[in-house]
Amino acid sequence: IGQDITTFINTTLSEGHLHEALNNGLISLLLKGRMALNIKNYCPIIVLTTTYRLMAKVLANQFQLILPTCIRSIRTRFVKEQYILDNMLLAQESID
Repeated sequence: IGQDITTFINTTLSEGHLHEALNNGLISLLLKGRMALNIKNYCPIIVLTTTYRLMAKVLANQFQLILPTCIRSIRTRFVKEQYILDNMLLAQESID
């Protein structure tokens, strides 16, 4: 099955669009509390296909390799081993 999924993901990436089957998901409502009478007590959750989740993981891993070269060093969000708190400390030190 690994070869089939690899072929499917490579085909999807080379074509540049998602196959219709990947856009399908199962929506379910989970009860957050004990009172089922109010819609606010439910939390919607979407279960996606395994192939979609695998492809998302492949893309995320690829982006991790190139994001540090695309994002300036002062930016810290979404860059591994950099923390958004660093910017807050830098701003505070600048004010002081």
